[in-house]
Amino acid sequence: MKKLNDLTRLALLLAAMALSTVSCTKMEDVLKGTSLNLNTDLLKNPLTIQVLPATPGEEIPTDVKITTLGPDRDKVYTVFGEKDLRMNINPQDPSVGFISIGIRKIEQYSTIDPIEFAVKIEAEGYLPTTRYYRIDNEDNQFKTVRLLAKNSRIDGIQTDRNSLKVTQRGLESSTRLRAAAVSTGEQLEVTVAPQTEFLAADGRKLTGSVEAFMAHYDFSKRGVHEMSPVDLYGADALDKAGNHLGESIFTSLATYSLEMETAEGEVKTFSQPLEVTVKLADDAINPVTEMKVEAGDRIPVWSFNEELGLWQEETEAVVVADAGNRLYARFEQAHLSTWFLGGRRFCRPFTEIDILNTNQFRTDPERYYFVEIIRADNDAILTTYQTRFYNGQTISVIIGNTMANTEVYFKVYTNGAGPCSTGDLLYTSPDFLPCGENLTLDLSEPLSNDMLTRIFVTVSGTCSSDYNDLVVSPSVPIFYRETGCDTYAPLGWLIEGEGSTSSLNIGEYYDFRISYLSLDRCIFDLQVPTTDTTVIIDSPVYSFTETVNINYEADGRTIIFDYTDIEVPDQACDEYIEYLESNPFE
Repeated sequence: MKKLNDLTRLALLLAAMALSTVSCTKMEDVLKGTSLNLNTDLLKNPLTIQVLPATPGEEIPTDVKITTLGPDRDKVYTVFGEKDLRMNINPQDPSVGFISIGIRKIEQYSTIDPIEFAVKIEAEGYLPTTRYYRIDNEDNQFKTVRLLAKNSRIDGIQTDRNSLKVTQRGLESSTRLRAAAVSTGEQLEVTVAPQTEFLAADGRKLTGSVEAFMAHYDFSKRGVHEMSPVDLYGADALDKAGNHLGESIFTSLATYSLEMETAEGEVKTFSQPLEVTVKLADDAINPVTEMKVEAGDRIPVWSFNEELGLWQEETEAVVVADAGNRLYARFEQAHLSTWFLGGRRFCRPFTEIDILNTNQFRTDPERYYFVEIIRADNDAILTTYQTRFYNGQTISVIIGNTMANTEVYFKVYTNGAGPCSTGDLLYTSPDFLPCGENLTLDLSEPLSNDMLTRIFVTVSGTCSSDYNDLVVSPSVPIFYRETGCDTYAPLGWLIEGEGSTSSLNIGEYYDFRISYLSLDRCIFDLQVPTTDTTVIIDSPVYSFTETVNINYEADGRTIIFDYTDIEVPDQACDEYIEYLESNPFE
């Protein structure tokens, strides 16, 4: 067999990774064996969630529990059609997990009537993390969440720990937990009074040694929004009486999580409430009045109901001033979860941005850009995501931690922006309000793709007449990252054996990964090459040989990879039929 050169490696990646039976490995081993896994005709994959540790380079936990919450949770499946979501983890790439969300193709949704749900991720030693997701168009979404280990040290997340001694008569002595945001001057203090009894969720009294952990989130710091346990947006919320408030955007003056555990179980409530004091930043704005906070203001306090996946209003904080005119918000906390001090508002319609881009159409080779949405008044990063910005695309802006008159803007980078690379800044938008506006932005010039490498791929095979000439064409998403980075980005999709991308640069090194259905494959440190080649693929598992031509076009930046007319071995066809018969909807 001809030795594989780098161009062959790159082109074969889009098919061999999808068809191979091995895990992350050297490219020489990827072609040893072919196993076909395809998507069903009944489910689509509109959302992939990338799960990372809060500290880059650490391994993510393998014992995760994933729960679907929210109004449309019954419409959410794995891409196998199972109701219990799961995270794909590869031992060769242990710092990244993927959760593939499946929605039945018969489901209808739009910007007016979206599918909305939340995904909660729990693991021992980590704070539970819940994120809301909204499906309202046919674009594939790729979202990232970072799991915060309780022993992590992260800029922008201040923590405190304490060991408490609790007897049958309650807490032996008064205890305080404290955390401060250095950048804003905000300080948080939670006091547990002596003789307080600690109770489990079922009302049992808990005694012995209690380990208390508190985390306070400074959203002005880059990346904290990816690590906080809960979004400041919800498809619904509850008032004090438990009445539903509907879709809600929240603005936080202080957000924190508090957990306590004993050998007998997790603490949930107390015989008397905890006392909470927040020293407010000097320039703090009351999110209810949208004016500077003053003594006497009353500000709502909310807690996150982890069973329902909803924020619920609990009480009000009263703002007082000390002798030096420093302002403090004080309130009582009756139970443990994530809490925040701040306001709620209704945001409809969300601001929509219509994209003009004569250099990128929806059917063109896929290329995703990294986007930061930023508050204009303090430059805090509110959220990040990746999108294509193709001509005719409409983007709905849905973000929390903004007030009605808070303007925002976004920055567009080449992919790679994030913890491992700043990427190249391509465009900065004008300021706009996140609610009620409709903008049209022409990105043709800043996102020009004249010099991009374009790769066109076609992959398909046919089973023998014993299988009624069944045509096999893989449909899988492929992710990539710059070698040395911890964060993947979407490269593109093979849809029924066809796909294209313009995300790769000649001469650069990348890692690639497929994580879909039962597939989890990756290749590391692969350089994009510059020459034509022919390769023979020899599969000892299924005893077949194929010759593939990979060619550069005359422009020097277009690669054509045609891997069709494959005579699929009977053994592989048997496995494919078995897979189809396992479809739970048929």
